[in-house]
Amino acid sequence: MKKREFISFKDQMKKTLIFYSLIPLLLISFMGYCSVYLTNYLVVKKENQEINKVLSKKMDIMISEAFEKIDILSQNKKIIEELVNGKITSATYQEIYSNINDIELKGNLIIYDKNKNSCANIKRKYLTPENVFNYMIFTRMENHTNKVIGITGRFYFLDGEESDYCICKAIVKDNEIVGYLTYYLSDAYLKEIVGKYSQNTIILVDKYNNIIMTTNESFRNGINKIGKKLQVSENYSKIDNNKYFISKRKIYYSNMSIYCISSLDYIIKSFFDTFIYSIFALFILTFIMAKVVRRVAINKTKAMEEVISGIEKLKKGDLDTKLIINSNDEFQIIADSYNKMLESIKDLIEKNKEETKHSIISEIKQLESQFNPHFLFNTLEMLKYTIKTDTLKANKIILNISSILRFSIENKSSEVTIARNMFYIKNYLEIQKFRFGEKFQYEIKMEEKLEEVLSPKLIMQPIIENSIKYGFNQEKIFKINIFIKEIRNNLIIIIYDNGKGMRKEELNLVREKLNKEKLETKEHIGLYNVQRRIKLMYGENYKLIIRSVLNKGTFTKIILPISKGENNDKNTNS
Repeated sequence: MKKREFISFKDQMKKTLIFYSLIPLLLISFMGYCSVYLTNYLVVKKENQEINKVLSKKMDIMISEAFEKIDILSQNKKIIEELVNGKITSATYQEIYSNINDIELKGNLIIYDKNKNSCANIKRKYLTPENVFNYMIFTRMENHTNKVIGITGRFYFLDGEESDYCICKAIVKDNEIVGYLTYYLSDAYLKEIVGKYSQNTIILVDKYNNIIMTTNESFRNGINKIGKKLQVSENYSKIDNNKYFISKRKIYYSNMSIYCISSLDYIIKSFFDTFIYSIFALFILTFIMAKVVRRVAINKTKAMEEVISGIEKLKKGDLDTKLIINSNDEFQIIADSYNKMLESIKDLIEKNKEETKHSIISEIKQLESQFNPHFLFNTLEMLKYTIKTDTLKANKIILNISSILRFSIENKSSEVTIARNMFYIKNYLEIQKFRFGEKFQYEIKMEEKLEEVLSPKLIMQPIIENSIKYGFNQEKIFKINIFIKEIRNNLIIIIYDNGKGMRKEELNLVREKLNKEKLETKEHIGLYNVQRRIKLMYGENYKLIIRSVLNKGTFTKIILPISKGENNDKNTNS
């Protein structure tokens, strides 16, 4: 049979792409056009943010200067004395004029005496009689006598000039108000400052969104505030069917904010008009090209679809589906490599399963073997004296401890029935009863139907031992209660003592140790071993829960799955 010539998939696709290059060119052209409009948007955005940055910095400097000047004038001894005397002299008037003339943020200074009568008007500009906000100024100054304050309102002068912001401070001598200092910022001057940025709308507001100055009155509502939509808008925003880029910056010295608003309507309109024409042209070209490309795609991408299908099945865990591709190109090489990779993965998975199984069994056996030597020492010490005084009692102790030790080193199973577990736990509790006498009591309650349920060998012993070690108190009877029941198809073992209990900090420390992968200290190693055995044998859904209250006792709950063995005990080596 004649060997078929190897044809590179790369060469096949290269010919197709060269022949059908119209669509890529069109897309590149369209993307270039979009990038032009995107660039225009970014230019508007950057210019807007730069203007706002410059203006906010400039306003911060000018307003802080005005606040400081007003503060200095309010403490001027000459002004204070002359207000007390009821007349501002021409020399003092000239000094005030010189100070105010140095303020970059232009406005009109009016000084009132304690009866709220004007006694110095630096620029001879007088407020109209119906200025209701002026009374509010005096009230605010009287409530804040020790600081310069800024107040937003509509202030009208007889010569037609307007002001929307007043910087003011009460003049105080010996804790008594002797006059008032008010500086009304000029609206005309504020607009002059931002005049060079006329292509943008500039709005200056206080912390309550009251407008201090605006270059576009359409953003001012009926109560001299900016609209709610503008208050919550930043960056790209749509207000009253118009699109804007909005930036906002704080003027930190005076709790003011400055908005810079740039219209995007002309950019967006041009973009969408061109976008519609481009989409229409692209649709026509795509329809024509689809007919041609479809024929090529059917022949040239069949192998690719098979590879993708195989990868999708692999992602779902299917390790048995192999790729069969005889295309005599790179895809056939990919398919062969894929099939070899599947075989390697399956071999590795089997090896890992075996190694994991051996590792878990080994760790469980090691945890089971860690029987606390202190229990043995204490029991043997007790036995030494009991043999001399009560041989019958000594025999019972020896029988109990030998049965527990034999059971603990028994290597044939890691799970035993609850009934068998409880037999040895009772032996353990009886030894403690011999040791502590009437000071130690225990009670066991178990549902009969759970006797054949499997549980880890001696799973309760470390918990009981821990309760005695940390909870026993010679001053009262120490009692351990054990409850075994079934709840929601889980085996629940509850061990409760009335001992010393733990402080919240100690309890949190114990809980933290139980959740570690490896215990660094030997303290509470028994509880850690119980938690570790449960997780290794049954997984993360089963665990040990500890609660404790100082001087009340400790509550420990073990949650295990309900399972029964054919021969009562389950061999870990099987």
